[in-house]
Amino acid sequence: MDSFYWCSVIVVKVLVRLVWARYKITGLKWKDIPDGPVILVANHVNWMDPVVIALSCPYQMSMLAKADLFHIPVLGNLLHKWGMIPINRGGADREALRKALKVLASGRILGLFPEGKRNYEGELQKGLSGAAFLALQSGAVIIPIGVIGTRGIKVRPHPFHLGHIIVNIGQPFRLSRINTENQKEDLKTHTDLIMRRIAELLPENSRGVYASQNKKQSVEASNRRQTIAD
Repeated sequence: MDSFYWCSVIVVKVLVRLVWARYKITGLKWKDIPDGPVILVANHVNWMDPVVIALSCPYQMSMLAKADLFHIPVLGNLLHKWGMIPINRGGADREALRKALKVLASGRILGLFPEGKRNYEGELQKGLSGAAFLALQSGAVIIPIGVIGTRGIKVRPHPFHLGHIIVNIGQPFRLSRINTENQKEDLKTHTDLIMRRIAELLPENSRGVYASQNKKQSVEASNRRQTIAD
């Protein structure tokens, strides 16, 4: 971890805890993360999500962030110094993917939000295929994260009304190609898997389009167990 990143983390952590929100980490311990390249994937409903994820992680990480943020004076320079990667929305950004793969090839941690943008309604939306593509290309371990409690937190803080945030870290997993003849279908299958893993870490009313899928899979798993028991 370079000194600028380390100092920034300390300053921002103090500001967040004093001005915006308290947060706690549940689930997997960071010390149990496997060695090698890692991709963190999470839901995204608020500007605070990437902040609390970065602050909760004891290792320096890079994140994919929308390119528009890099054009904002001061903030853009800070994002570059923190190792963030600009990505253009609306299609495959090959340059952003190349930089992301470079981060993973060096064995570092990459964070991204598979939904592609903030979802202001607070319910998980269909994921984009970028996370699955990067995981399959790099062989990186994927760690799903459910961020709970950030919805409604404003950039301009409300005095004496601190939010309460939970960063719920799930179990790591890897992807392997299923359908080598149809890469598009393969990416879709893996993307749904990634999103379901995130959904499992969220309250039922925040799982959005993946709520019914998780419920259906739980019922099927229960039925299989019952069949074996019989």
